[in-house]
Amino acid sequence: MQIQIMNEQLQQLPKHLCRLISDRAKFKERVIRKSLPYMAAADPSEAVRSSEIVPLLAEYFRILEIKCYGGAILHELLYDIAGNFCEDNTGSLDCLRRLFETEDQLTASQTIPDDFAVIIATSRAS
Repeated sequence: MQIQIMNEQLQQLPKHLCRLISDRAKFKERVIRKSLPYMAAADPSEAVRSSEIVPLLAEYFRILEIKCYGGAILHELLYDIAGNFCEDNTGSLDCLRRLFETEDQLTASQTIPDDFAVIIATSRAS
C-alpha cells in the first residue's frame, strides 16, 4: 500500500517538481519497491529486517520510550527530488506541506506505519 500511495502522490505533483537532482535531464515517474539483494548491495546499513528491530530490542533492553516520526511515504517519494522544493520554486512549498499533511493523516489513522523512530532504552539490570 505504501508504494501505491507514494505513486499516487507523485502523480499529483507538477512535473517540474519531479525532476531528478542527480540527473536534471530525467524525471521521477514512479517509486518501485527495491529488492532485498539490491538494498543490501547498495547500502548494507539499510534495515532490511526492520520489523524485527523493536521486538529484538525488547528482548535485551527495557524500552522506556518510542517516539515515532513518520517517513513511510516521504522518505522514498522525495528521494532525489527533495531539492526541487524551495522558496525559489513557486508553489513547491505548498506541495510539500500537502505531502506532509497527507503522511501525517495516513499515519494518524494507522493506514500506514511509521518508518522511523527514536527509541530510548536501558539495560534490563537498571
